[in-house]
Amino acid sequence: MRAEQIYDIVQDIMNKSKETDPFRIAEAQGIFIRYDELGKLLGMYTIMQKCRFIIINKNLPYIWKRIVCAHELGHDTLHRHIAASRALQEFGYIDLTSKPEYEANIFAAELLINDDDVISLVQEKHDFGHIAAELNIDPNFLALKFRNMNMRGIDLSCNIEPDYNILGNVEVPVINEYEAI
Repeated sequence: MRAEQIYDIVQDIMNKSKETDPFRIAEAQGIFIRYDELGKLLGMYTIMQKCRFIIINKNLPYIWKRIVCAHELGHDTLHRHIAASRALQEFGYIDLTSKPEYEANIFAAELLINDDDVISLVQEKHDFGHIAAELNIDPNFLALKFRNMNMRGIDLSCNIEPDYNILGNVEVPVINEYEAI
């Protein structure tokens, strides 16, 4: 699926739901969100007994829980047919550089980052790092957003290439259960 098509799908979802928050969109679509101990896995999407689930690693900081939720919502929207035919672990550990993973990352970038916000910050002459910090987003997702905006004809004069294994390089913090008390 082309990035422009994914952009259109995300815009349609946001317009219909009047929401930009991935947690609220998922819940409104009847997707159950669970937080579990997942080791090094950030999250996964699965369908069990006709119920759709987004499972997020409970040890992630909020910014990454939000990104993972948006990414897994992308799987629900774009790849539900794949999840319906795979077991929970198998779908969760799918190759992070695969086409479905890449498309889910594009979906997340389009959902979490508003075109107008990017354009405004670029026009104010902020550098790429400042824009990522201002938007509270991982720079790789911002790079994906820039790339997609350029593909849609919005020239941002910036060609930063994202790491296409974005979620594969995030380390889950180790939380000692005794420190949490």
